[in-house]
Amino acid sequence: MTLRAWWLGMCGWCALGCSSSGQTGSASCAQPEACECQVFSANHQARATVVDIQQVLSNIGLPGSDSSITLVVDEVLDPSPEFNQDDVGRKLVGPYLSVLEPCKQPQQLYTPAVGDSVFVAFDSATYRLWYCDGYYGCQSRCGGADFVAYELCKDACAVNCEPDRSSEQIRTSPLVLPWADPLKLAPNREVSLKEAAELSNIGTCYERYPPPEAPPCNDTLSPGESSAGCSMAIAAHPGQGATWLVASAVACGALRRTRRRR
Repeated sequence: MTLRAWWLGMCGWCALGCSSSGQTGSASCAQPEACECQVFSANHQARATVVDIQQVLSNIGLPGSDSSITLVVDEVLDPSPEFNQDDVGRKLVGPYLSVLEPCKQPQQLYTPAVGDSVFVAFDSATYRLWYCDGYYGCQSRCGGADFVAYELCKDACAVNCEPDRSSEQIRTSPLVLPWADPLKLAPNREVSLKEAAELSNIGTCYERYPPPEAPPCNDTLSPGESSAGCSMAIAAHPGQGATWLVASAVACGALRRTRRRR
């Protein structure tokens, strides 16, 4: 089960469709990734306080699309042009996943209580789609089979981002962990908050935690075959597991609304 925010996979699928790579999206084509990078890279990070939580479990025991959490940002841990201390006091609202140790299998879910201080990670690409004018058109031109290069291209698109802070709410789907320093990912596997912030950069994360060797992949489309099931090369790093598909319909609907605004 992967832990990259489900927004990345779902928004990529809804916004960009299939790449020309011909990959059809089977598990054999997924690019492996270290768990540390699944949790921290390409994500904004914050310390936040839970102010409301509604948990509705799906039929597979995970928070369903009707679950939601509302958090108030207390501190931005990896400041960037589009998300920084100017966002302290804003609310993060949306479907969520909360686990005790995200790199431990099987994972153990937990429900934060109102008033709890928690660590929050949420997808930076989705945030930019919603709150940065001009970002969608720029990032849609990023491509290629190398996921790191794709993420760096998106980061370059965000350099001149002037985020819209007119709303006190940020719609997102965060990963929520118990607040601690260091953060416990699994037994005998910890990452300090300082390192977690550094790992939000995909290049840094891949350098420190190189991805395992990819499995063989001969999964391609023949001419004339339907590409409805394709997984883009840019989003094929780890396939989105059931954990991060808890609100796929919400993701696609949100993106469609974003595209209509452009």
